[in-house]
Formats: sequence, C-alpha cells, structure tokens
Amino acid sequence: MAEEEGRRLPKGVINLLRDLAIAFLLVAVVMAALFAFARVWPPMVVVESSSMQHSNSESALGVIDTGDIVLVQNAPRPQDITTWVEGKVDGHTTYGDYGDVIIFKRAGREADTPVIHRAMMFIIWNDSAMGFDIPSLLDLDPEFWASNKAEPTGLSTGDHITLKGVGFRKLAVKFNMGDFVGRVPSPEICPRPCGGYITMGDNNAPTLTGDDRFVRQELVLGRARGELPWFGLLKLVLGGGFSWGDSRAPANSWTSLTIALVLLIVAPLALDVIVSRLISRKSRGGSNPGDGEPK
Repeated sequence: MAEEEGRRLPKGVINLLRDLAIAFLLVAVVMAALFAFARVWPPMVVVESSSMQHSNSESALGVIDTGDIVLVQNAPRPQDITTWVEGKVDGHTTYGDYGDVIIFKRAGREADTPVIHRAMMFIIWNDSAMGFDIPSLLDLDPEFWASNKAEPTGLSTGDHITLKGVGFRKLAVKFNMGDFVGRVPSPEICPRPCGGYITMGDNNAPTLTGDDRFVRQELVLGRARGELPWFGLLKLVLGGGFSWGDSRAPANSWTSLTIALVLLIVAPLALDVIVSRLISRKSRGGSNPGDGEPK
C-alpha cells in the first residue's frame, strides 16, 4: 500500500495535467469549428498594413485595422465574391462599405505576404476588342459611375472607369484601364474568358498608384468574414516587425489590447479566488457538531 501511494502523482500535478488537457481540447474544438466554417487553412490572417483602416489614428470595431485578426472563408468562384459594384446594387456591405474584402496573393510574388483589399469590380478580358468588359456596371445606376465610353465594353489603354461614392469618405475614384491591360496573362495561364478583380484598400483612395491590381480568381485565398480586434498585434511584436506601441497601428488598439490582456489574466484568478472562498465557506458551514448523527 505504501509503495502504491508513493507512486501516485501529486494532486497539484494531476490538476495541472487535467487543465492542460482541457485547454488543448478546447483549442482543438475551436480550430476544427473554424476550419469547418472557413474551409481553408489557415482560417485566419493577421493584418499587417493600414490599407483597410478608416482612420490612421483610431481603430474601430467592424473595420479592418492594423493588428486585427481576420477570419478567411474559402471563395473559389467569382459567384462567391460580391464586388463593390455588385454590393452597391444589392446592398451587400462588409467592414463599412459595399462588397466583399478578399485576401489574395500577388501575381508572380506568391511567396510574399498576402494582400487584403476590397474587391471593387470584376473585369473580363475581351481578346477581340483587346480590352476589358465589365458587365456588372450595366446594373449599376449611372449616378454612381462614369466612363469615357458609352458602354463598359472593350475598355483598353486610354479608357477609364470612375466609381462614385466609394468608401467611408464617399470619393469618386478613377481607374485607368491601361494599368491592367498589360497584366493579363497568356491563355495558357488564364484561359479565355480571362477574368479578375480590380481591388483597392479602403484607406488607399483616391491615390491608387502602385495599389491597383488585376487579381485572377486562382490567386484569391478567400473572403474576409469576421474579425478579432487588436490581438494580431501580439504576433507582429513577437515576430519582430513591430515594437510595443508602434505608431503603425492606431494608439487605441494598443490601449485596448493592454486592457484585454489584463482582464484575461486577472479574471481567471479572481474567479478562482471567489470559487475557493465559496467552497471554504460552504465547508465551514456544513461541519457543525452533531451533523449526520442519529437522533
């Protein structure tokens, strides 16, 4: 008997192992649920730039800010993604503006960090016209777009499309189609009809120099759905790219993260103290002399 008792693990170690097992199980369940929803791995990305912010000085819930963690949902077909133009027609909004926000790889730079931008228009290359067709513009009220051509077909170098009321600043943003003509790959890489998205960060308008892109569907990793604010800053700091309080993220994001971390540490400790006191009080209250004796 003495040897059996000597081989038993201390109660504290058993409790620690139990807690670790429970924590691991909970994490596994959460990640499995996220994958079931997202259908892509990894199901989350950390936002490293300010291109989607609506303010460089203050972050906001419901807007994609530097340091946010964004859930990525698989979107393998153009039908799975609503562009700004289409969202303007049917009222579909995400993250403070019309249309979906997509996460994609840069053509020819697939190993680089993916980009997160709003899908503005889906354009289709027209070989016979040597330009782009944008059928979705035909459903958009002429009040919200303009072009140097009467119809949004065969748009090539020298042609442009202007979208009106874009973003949180409600700007008129001009897209020069010549910027995209040279980005259409050969038929072997992009079978005809070859289509792609023109994308833009909410914070990039109205200056699009270097930011306007032709993104083929196969480069799209998914569409953004939901966010966990601030906590991605931990990854940026631990990865060495950011220092704590870095001005590249809004100041109130750092403040909110600090408060959240304090609460995450203090709350379990406080709960443990409260539960321990309740158990102790109950134990003292139930140990009166004579309890349990036959009368």
